[in-house]
Amino acid sequence: MSEENPYPNASRRLENIFGHLIEHKEWRTLSPSQTLAVRTNREIKWNGHGYKDTFFKFDDRGTASLLGNRFGHFSSKEYHELRPWLEQTLRINLKTVCPAQKSMSEIHSPEVNHGFYDAIRPKGVIISFSEQDRLSRGHGNSTMDIYNLRYGNFNRLPDAVIWPESHEHVEIIVRAAQKFNVGCIPYGGGSNYVNALDCPIEEEKRMIVSLDMRQMNRILSLNNENMIVVVEAGAIAKDLEMELRKLGLSLGWDADSFEFSTVGGLAALRSSGDFENSIINMKIVTPTGTIQKSGSNTLPPFFSGPDITNLLFGSEGTLGVITELTFKLHYLTPFRHYVSIYFPTFHKGLLFLREIVQRKVINNLSDARLVDETGLQLVQAFNTITPTITTVFSEVIRKYYWKKFKNLKFGKMCLAAILIDGYDTSKMVNDEKRILKTGETFGGVDAGYDLGERMFFMSKGLPYLRDFLLDYYAISDYLDTSTSWSNIEDLVVKVRETIVTTCRAQSVRPRPFVAVRVDHIYETGASLTFTYGFNCRNLADPLGTLRRVEQDALVEILRSNGSISHHTTGIGKRKKECFIESLSEVGENCNALLPHGQIGDSTIYSSDSYHHSVGSSSQAFCISGDNAVVPCGQESGNGGGADSSSSRGKSHDFQSGEGTSRITFSGYQFVAGQERIENTGIRRNENESKDDENNISNVQTKKILKDCLQSWGHRYPGGKENYPKTPC
Repeated sequence: MSEENPYPNASRRLENIFGHLIEHKEWRTLSPSQTLAVRTNREIKWNGHGYKDTFFKFDDRGTASLLGNRFGHFSSKEYHELRPWLEQTLRINLKTVCPAQKSMSEIHSPEVNHGFYDAIRPKGVIISFSEQDRLSRGHGNSTMDIYNLRYGNFNRLPDAVIWPESHEHVEIIVRAAQKFNVGCIPYGGGSNYVNALDCPIEEEKRMIVSLDMRQMNRILSLNNENMIVVVEAGAIAKDLEMELRKLGLSLGWDADSFEFSTVGGLAALRSSGDFENSIINMKIVTPTGTIQKSGSNTLPPFFSGPDITNLLFGSEGTLGVITELTFKLHYLTPFRHYVSIYFPTFHKGLLFLREIVQRKVINNLSDARLVDETGLQLVQAFNTITPTITTVFSEVIRKYYWKKFKNLKFGKMCLAAILIDGYDTSKMVNDEKRILKTGETFGGVDAGYDLGERMFFMSKGLPYLRDFLLDYYAISDYLDTSTSWSNIEDLVVKVRETIVTTCRAQSVRPRPFVAVRVDHIYETGASLTFTYGFNCRNLADPLGTLRRVEQDALVEILRSNGSISHHTTGIGKRKKECFIESLSEVGENCNALLPHGQIGDSTIYSSDSYHHSVGSSSQAFCISGDNAVVPCGQESGNGGGADSSSSRGKSHDFQSGEGTSRITFSGYQFVAGQERIENTGIRRNENESKDDENNISNVQTKKILKDCLQSWGHRYPGGKENYPKTPC
């Protein structure tokens, strides 16, 4: 009999480190029960976006180039048209440089809660109080974050960084945080763009810890027959995708921040379009227990009652810490092709996109994009072709032909790009022909493969350009939204006018650059990204001006029937004021899930919203059955019990103090207290009839669910003005 390992946590860390240093030859024969770490090897800038070896630079001749080798033939190439375009549009001057600071000058001392520290230290959890660790987890990737890193400071950073290595570690940390009143902010890949990682400043005296989830990066199981993979939430999405591709499999989705984001972060952000449709199951640790679907990792979708995981998508870390996800897999499509088409106007391009998505012109459409006339200028500035007499002459002839015979006028024409993935190249050729034929009906002209590929690359290249322009007193940002097809053009006009008007009022000179890009298309509408920038050399407060432009644009987006965000950014602290305005009272009651504000609750919901006090008298619930819904039990901590079951449900126990409360609800289990409750099968109260069980109507179900959400703790009487503030 083998002797038990006396140092399991140390062994686990060594296995992870060893996995990062070698290639995993065993991936091709991965067993469904095998546990392997997804490799993470990131050399990231401390004060900018992306990799240390990838950045823009002007050479001695003033020609811009993107150094490094991360982006294929777009890397280590000269962009001859980029500098002239920047000088004309943003009035940059190569002789006027604003270099970034070498390091952050002032970092406050950490606030240490010794009770919390002593509670987690014996459990083998890694914790750090170093300034560099705290700084790197105390911000995201927004323009405001990068500007502060390069030229300013942060008033508050996490007091410590913790690296949980298992679901059990997260449970220990969150339980200790609740007991000792410590705030937790989950950290994934650090690519957040809406200041969700910012620590609250005013009225927050508690210790705040950052939970860096990236040590939880293992594939727990993979089933080729059922086409599912179970993975820990800290796995970097790109690394996971690369390992799956070795097996001929794929996650089937992509995102602009794919190479830096964790899968847990993408789920919390509700990222990558219809990302949630690829998730079968997820496990999340809350201050009062763990939520997880029971026994659904190998089951097809079930439709018994509401789906509580919809509450978790887009929660951005406010409802708990995601520790594990189960994804649907797809067979890897080996071939990829880009198609691009010029259109006379943005209106014609929109008609084309709507046509191909509503009439399903092709079945294997992977992605589609459209840039307006201003965005097209930026795309053309990323041209890597070295200008010669021949290329310049050919371009002049081409422009004359388009203007004379195709009604394409520079300054008004736009560009659409289509991405096609497939298994059969001959079928993909036919799909391209159908797309081009559809484009011709709207005045489109084939623009070739290269421009289409360039458009999709720019989503990854623009953050590097943003950082580069800060050195030359040019600041830029973007906003994403979505709206219906019939509303797109009206929204675009109004938001663009708002950005220009606000910049003029803030003494921005010259006129700001504003471009619009359609990112994702649906049968009912599309998502849009507004990219804007301006010269900030003569501005006293560049960040204040940028913030004012953003706020005015957000207000106009909401006024023009657009969403406050779409798939790329989320809400965060950056947009929460506008988000709160768009919520109903019932929507704000999601704060009932946040006792004591342990899990970064001010990210989305206002700090003025109410929170619940959870202690020995709190009521948690276990969601572990199939369809029956039962109220959450006693309001006081004096004890009490109930056992109510249906032919389709499980048992419901209500206890006081450190006991466990359970409720049956639509195939989920919620584990509260110290114990883990398993699926125990059907129990019946002999005095209960089947007829009584089945009389729960949809209206009653909704009411009971609302009551359950609001019964986690104690309601504060007297309205919202009496709700206590819990900023973290």
